Amino acid sequence: MCINQATFDLIIVKKTEKKFLERLEEFYNYLNPHVAVDILVYTPEEFEEMKKNNPFIMSALNQGRIIYERKEEKKEIAKRWFLQALRDLDDAKFNFSGERFNVACFLAQQSA
Repeated sequence: MCINQATFDLIIVKKTEKKFLERLEEFYNYLNPHVAVDILVYTPEEFEEMKKNNPFIMSALNQGRIIYERKEEKKEIAKRWFLQALRDLDDAKFNFSGERFNVACFLAQQSA
């Protein structure tokens, strides 16, 4: 069904000296997601290189949504949008368990 297969791919580009796995840990701990989410954290240099030849990154740039870009004050807005998406997905699961499939699918789509 539509609920069990919903996932997020979150790509973060950040100046950092941390190793790749340390970067992931930082953001998983900060966001503490309660749904399936793949968080990928790249340095600006890594991201620029991948934009040229990585099909996943190219697809994300063409079809994805930018929820935060550069300005530090937008950090809280991006977090609020992400947390709202998590709440929408939780509501979708609740409605799905109550066999309210039309509402569940709508909320799952809203969370994507």
